[in-house]
Amino acid sequence: MAGSHCPGSLILVGYGLFRYAERWKPYDPTWLVELAKQQRPDDVRLHEALKRCTRILGNSFVKPKRPNHPGSEWQFKENITLEHPEFGDIVLDVLKDGRIGGIEYLVVSEFQR
Repeated sequence: MAGSHCPGSLILVGYGLFRYAERWKPYDPTWLVELAKQQRPDDVRLHEALKRCTRILGNSFVKPKRPNHPGSEWQFKENITLEHPEFGDIVLDVLKDGRIGGIEYLVVSEFQR
């Protein structure tokens, strides 16, 4: 039919755009390693784990699918917080195997001060 649209094609196009947005991107962790060395100079494991954070998906360095479920890469252990003069508190998700799973920026607005 002329002028009609297939709803299924819209879903597939939308899904394709979503999948495109999910791609890993290169990440340079140098600034994080330096910050960790300044604030946690004796935590060599943290420094080494941060050096390996060379790709990112959203705010994750490890595939975040089904976190803490059996078989998932993401098995949470603890958070480590670093303080950045511009970005505010930076929370690192440390996984049970020592990898850094993700990063969160906790920005304090002027209204919260």
